[in-house]
Amino acid sequence: MMERERVPPPSLEPAAQQPTAWSSFGSPVPLAQGPRVTRPFQFASLDRLDEEVARAMKYGAGVEGLRESSLRWWKMSYRQFRRFLQDTDSTFVFLRGEPDAQARILEDWIAWTRSRGVQHGTVRSYWCAMVSLMDRFTRMDGIWNPFRQFRRPRAAPPVPRALSRDDVERLLAHLSHQRGSEFLVARDLAIVAIMVYAGLRRGEVLRLDLKHVKLSSRTIHIERSKGRDGGKSRTAYMPQQLATILREYERERAQAGYGATSAYFLAERTGERLAEGAIRRLFSTIRSKTGIRVSPHMLRHTFVTLLRQAGVEDRLTMDLAGHATLAMTQRYSAVFSGEHLAAADRLELDF
Repeated sequence: MMERERVPPPSLEPAAQQPTAWSSFGSPVPLAQGPRVTRPFQFASLDRLDEEVARAMKYGAGVEGLRESSLRWWKMSYRQFRRFLQDTDSTFVFLRGEPDAQARILEDWIAWTRSRGVQHGTVRSYWCAMVSLMDRFTRMDGIWNPFRQFRRPRAAPPVPRALSRDDVERLLAHLSHQRGSEFLVARDLAIVAIMVYAGLRRGEVLRLDLKHVKLSSRTIHIERSKGRDGGKSRTAYMPQQLATILREYERERAQAGYGATSAYFLAERTGERLAEGAIRRLFSTIRSKTGIRVSPHMLRHTFVTLLRQAGVEDRLTMDLAGHATLAMTQRYSAVFSGEHLAAADRLELDF
């Protein structure tokens, strides 16, 4: 069961008299800091709710400039919640606008989801997506968000998934000696290296343009990263080894006749911007050929971990990774076997 928030359902008084709204952390805030709640969560049918979800998706994409990945997160989570309503015949009760009944149904949803073997972290992700999605109902139309009655379902802290230094070196060696054209070998090595050495996300890699990569200053300008309103921009920095790898890729890219193409990472046959499916196939091939379980996001965790192991301060690592908080940076850093003992050995006293 979830722990109920001590937040009462809205009184639905006129907007000028509403005492509180809800913050993104589920606690009351003054109305001046949040949208006014003026209507209950009440819909005539599931189809009508579907229409409101579609409006919220359009609002998120158009007004807030959210990325497609955020919209997919909403869509996937809503689809799962919708299936629950239908499978348990809870649709009518949930949509008739009674907060206490809605609270019981939401508790049943969490239990139903866990009974299907869904991991606790995924349950939490579904819940957070629904809170975020239904908050748009409040922003657009003042509709109360019934998910705000509860704290988020708890989940164990995520275990950082990073590769060891040996595995990273083996991975890069494999890519350096794989079969294929010189362009393809240089490109695939550059894709993985830019994730390992600079911490770029998959989407950031795919959106890179040639003008964003400055070998002379060893900087990479990343536009429209994660976040609202198209995402924030940041600068990533190249270690010497990454600059060497990217310089070789740019040389092969020019020899293949793509020197003037604006997109940075290109498909070999067409010369067009590389698609997401090509990244998936690349990592699938890497896993099958090397036996190393690796994904683009694991390499981002690996980047943060390698910086820590190299003695880079957390504050600098936070900037290099483009994290908003030190807590997020620390979550990304993994500690491998043997590091604790080596750290303990640094404590030495003279007596």
